Amino acid sequence: MKKLILSYFLITFWLFASSQSIASATLDILTGRFDPKEHPAFVKIPDRFTDNSEMYVRTEVLNAFKRMYADARKDGIKLFIVSATRTFYRQAEIWDYKWDKGTGIRAYRAATILQYSSMPGTSRHHWGTDIDLCSTENEDWDTPELQKALAWLQLHAAEYGFFMPYTDDPNRPGYKYEPWHWSYFPISDIYTETYRNTITNHDLYGFRGYTAARQLNVISDYVLGIASH
Repeated sequence: MKKLILSYFLITFWLFASSQSIASATLDILTGRFDPKEHPAFVKIPDRFTDNSEMYVRTEVLNAFKRMYADARKDGIKLFIVSATRTFYRQAEIWDYKWDKGTGIRAYRAATILQYSSMPGTSRHHWGTDIDLCSTENEDWDTPELQKALAWLQLHAAEYGFFMPYTDDPNRPGYKYEPWHWSYFPISDIYTETYRNTITNHDLYGFRGYTAARQLNVISDYVLGIASH
């Protein structure tokens, strides 16, 4: 009987520890505090799909992109990935650089950066589900080549699981229009809801001006303020 009770407590403890470990791992991915090179769910993007040789995404995302890439090529469209998974630490470097160049009070300075750059810990690029395609310069998307690519993506991307989270809908809060940013819905939708129920402003720290997160409703507007799919 004592052995049975002991076994019960050991199993219960193991299940609890496992659930805590999974929750912790998910939290790390949601806020980008991990190394995709070392994570079993992430894979390096082959050179033929990108102009950057050191980018990673989730395996499911790469597989879906490969199918989309191949079918786009058949229609004369060349898609390539210019940005993928970015860790908290890389995002903090980008954020802190822009923060140091900015001026004004804390909330204004943060809001200016947030027009196009995520606050560390809030970027969908942390998750390995989101990719930037072809160019992150607005003027490039006015060219005939990328206008054709955009039209193709708007018509076909959903067939491969991708959607554009930052549309030109004027009623949508958060980041400005990003025609290059595409998200793999089957996983990012789960992460969006997990973020909604798990992450608070207390999880956003370790970069310049982090206390502005609360003032600017960063989570509700910049993480959850995406287009419907």
